[in-house]
Amino acid sequence: MLVLLAAATLLFYPGPVRAAPLPLTFVADVALSGGPTRLDYESLDPTNGMLYLAHMGDGALIAFDTSRRKVVATIHGMPLVRGV
Repeated sequence: MLVLLAAATLLFYPGPVRAAPLPLTFVADVALSGGPTRLDYESLDPTNGMLYLAHMGDGALIAFDTSRRKVVATIHGMPLVRGV
């Protein structure tokens, strides 16, 4: 029975499932302030075009201007910073 099941699985297995490409477009590769350490959740303020990122590894909050594509502020001294 097991051999029959294995043979049927191989016969009808369609192979690896390939996901459809996501509708994403590369915009920019921007260096963030601080070290290459753990980042947590971020929040987008669409009205002002600001993205706020909790940089847990550095104990800092990063403010990123999405229209200018640059870090505009880094607030240090937040050792317990989590999701913004």
